[in-house]
Amino acid sequence: MSEGGKPLSIGAPEPTEFKIRGLLVKEFFDERFIRLLEEKIPDIKFEHVCFNRVIQEGDKKKLGEGLYIAHETPEDEMASITTIGAQKTDTTRIFITLATEFINEKRASK
Repeated sequence: MSEGGKPLSIGAPEPTEFKIRGLLVKEFFDERFIRLLEEKIPDIKFEHVCFNRVIQEGDKKKLGEGLYIAHETPEDEMASITTIGAQKTDTTRIFITLATEFINEKRASK
């Protein structure tokens, strides 16, 4: 029981990471995808297979949230399992939605 006799209420955890089967990073990760990310997620900066949001505070910039697209292990790459994630649930939703739409469009145009 919490102070005042009321029970604590803890919300259900929301995912910040998704494993996608049947997808290789090199299948979709290109300049067009990076441009779409830059449009949808403000202040994103590409760094290898990881991105960081850079937050402007007055005259200073600080490192914000990290986002990533990766094969976590060589076995994942061999099995075409890609992990997509971010530190915040809202950003993960934007990221996964954008990736899914982009990949489906790219596959449909083949």
